Amino acid sequence: MFINKKNQILKKGLVIILMSIGISSCAGSELDLKRLDLERKDNYQKYNTPIKKAIAIGLHAPSAHNTQSWKFKIVNDNEALLYINEKILLPETDPPTRQIHMSAGCFLEALSIGSTGIGYDSEIINFPEGDYSIKDIGKKPVARIKLTDNKDVKKSPLWDSIFTRRTNRGVYTGDMISKQEIDKVISDTSIINSKVVFINESEKMIPYKEIFKKAMEIEFKTLKKNEETRNLFRFNDKEIAEKRDGLSFDAAGLSGISKYFAQLFTQNTKESWNSQSSIDAGLSNFNKGLDSSKGFFILVTQNNQYSDYISSGRDTYKLWLALTKNNIYIHPLNQANQEYLEMNEQRIKLDKLADIKNNEKIQMIARIGHGEIPFESYRKNLDDFIIIN
Repeated sequence: MFINKKNQILKKGLVIILMSIGISSCAGSELDLKRLDLERKDNYQKYNTPIKKAIAIGLHAPSAHNTQSWKFKIVNDNEALLYINEKILLPETDPPTRQIHMSAGCFLEALSIGSTGIGYDSEIINFPEGDYSIKDIGKKPVARIKLTDNKDVKKSPLWDSIFTRRTNRGVYTGDMISKQEIDKVISDTSIINSKVVFINESEKMIPYKEIFKKAMEIEFKTLKKNEETRNLFRFNDKEIAEKRDGLSFDAAGLSGISKYFAQLFTQNTKESWNSQSSIDAGLSNFNKGLDSSKGFFILVTQNNQYSDYISSGRDTYKLWLALTKNNIYIHPLNQANQEYLEMNEQRIKLDKLADIKNNEKIQMIARIGHGEIPFESYRKNLDDFIIIN
């Protein structure tokens, strides 16, 4: 009995010590990053040409897995060409590159809205070199961007939200998102090319949650898909700050002790990342967030071509900024919508549940709600994206 009690005391002491180490370790690493004075995103004001200022603002846009699969050819001080970076794709989870091109659409909308804040109109021509297919990725531009000086241009009411928008994968709090809140969000944006459906009734959300949970389980347990995520995962604060892209425990909504133990027990190896304990922990964290959802939205296009990817990305970003303006966070839930064999059953279930018809395509699904201010992801520096002729 005495030995058992002694062991219990030792175990409790070890836990307390580990917790203390965790707290001090997290705090120390944050202080180290502050000392390094690293900007998480480029300050557009430090650039001396309009096109570079606008691109730097556009880089605040979200991208699939935070890949930032963009590259730019500067034409002159007011013009640039946007390409997809063919070296940074998601072939396992995004075979048609739909989400990668949606991310380009998000960038273009961020630049368009952002340019109004620096006194410029933006003209964006999609696929300026004509026909575009998967073999043209990285070779043909997806857009030509031209800025025109306009001292009378009105700053977009969504401008400020560019710099405060974040993805929140954590637990949401408070009440369900109300119809009044949804109406306000809709009035603050203009969705041009897509149809948006909001779901904010608990009973109607249940079958969606079941699909989303199963879809995430499939992605975790399908080795090649989960390894693709590991290759874009940054396992500690130093790696996050140095690589400035990808995913992390912080971005997943972990902090403090939970983040410390996740880092302690999850190694950047195939065996550790795909272990049952790691998968169970990841699913548990995801399901906690999902179960706290205060609503969903689904964004649908009539067709599913490259032009639809770009336009739906632009619509998604505008909607995201309008939600941000109204203090509502979002967490994309696109696993069930991905176009690979193992996900076919869940994608068909989702389409049926959402009443998708003919050639329509769900381009974005997200949960929404109120919560604490989440982690701010890094972005690479503008010069990392410029193509040198």
